[in-house]
Amino acid sequence: MTCTPPRPCPTLQEDTMQRILMFILVTCQCAVALAQLTVTASDCHSFYGSADSIWNYSSTDSSGLSAVIANSGADRTWDVSKRTYQPLGGSMVRYANYPDDAPLSTDPAFASSNIVEHDTSAGGDVWIYLTLNDSGFYSSGSVVAGIKSTNAPAYPSYRFPLTYGSQWSGTYTASITYNGSQISTSSISYSNLVDGWGTIITPEGSFPCLRLRNSNETTASGTTISTVSYFFIGKTQTYATITSMSGSNGVSYTRTKVLTGVKAEWPPQPTNFALLQNFPNPFNPSTTISYQLPSNSFVVLKVTDILGREVQTLVNERQAAGTHSIVFNANNLPSGLYFYTLEAGTYHATKKFLLLK
Repeated sequence: MTCTPPRPCPTLQEDTMQRILMFILVTCQCAVALAQLTVTASDCHSFYGSADSIWNYSSTDSSGLSAVIANSGADRTWDVSKRTYQPLGGSMVRYANYPDDAPLSTDPAFASSNIVEHDTSAGGDVWIYLTLNDSGFYSSGSVVAGIKSTNAPAYPSYRFPLTYGSQWSGTYTASITYNGSQISTSSISYSNLVDGWGTIITPEGSFPCLRLRNSNETTASGTTISTVSYFFIGKTQTYATITSMSGSNGVSYTRTKVLTGVKAEWPPQPTNFALLQNFPNPFNPSTTISYQLPSNSFVVLKVTDILGREVQTLVNERQAAGTHSIVFNANNLPSGLYFYTLEAGTYHATKKFLLLK
């Protein structure tokens, strides 16, 4: 079976953490013990050795997910199949050794890392540095657009062996630097518990799995943000994650397909309009906004503040069908909640993002 890392949001580190846990849950081999699963270090070690492409899909339909979240315990069934999904754009590729183009691969902060993940989903370009050993799977940090985040001590995505009832908690300090200059530090308290086992039903089928509950509180600049994520570790190369963030109006579901040993091309052009969540979020000072166009369209993409005042027009032109991304730099703006709105043809959508300095 396979495993993946959770994607703890909402700071740059938390958003990256969640992707890391997703990654771990997808890329580990899990052994079946009676009716439930147990993941050991040897299971995960045996799975590495090739570059695997991982495709992410997302749905904004939160109907029925509250029941899935509440359904913990033994021999449970979680159905997340009855909704429509859109590809996030880009893919994740993991390597058992550093590829030549991995940035800062010789950085002392990542000296213990023996696995690297290159994530271009959701319009990002993130390099995540991981360490796999006999005690667990750890995240040392990440690099994106010249921004380096480091975790001290390294964050344990999970501990081995991982089975029903496994739990661990702690605190680490996440630091962000930009071109060598310190931007911010945050304190992240985490609590992880494997609170269920049973069957996950996805669009690909039904699979035996463990459910990992990941709770995070991130404090930065006097602001604390809470995130709870649920990760379903399946026997096949499929996983699901449901995330609920403080201040958010709903939850989301993501599924992943893995193609072992190949660097797969991304799926065909989108079939629907979609405005994707920015990454990273919260951010400082820049973040990437991505959106999808099923046909050639005139596009307007604007950023406004909490009072509805326009901050910046990012796009105002006709664009070809496909997935598009643009970097928003908020270097001259104060911390706070902002909104970005996409208008394309008759499509209109708005999302919020948080600037923390």
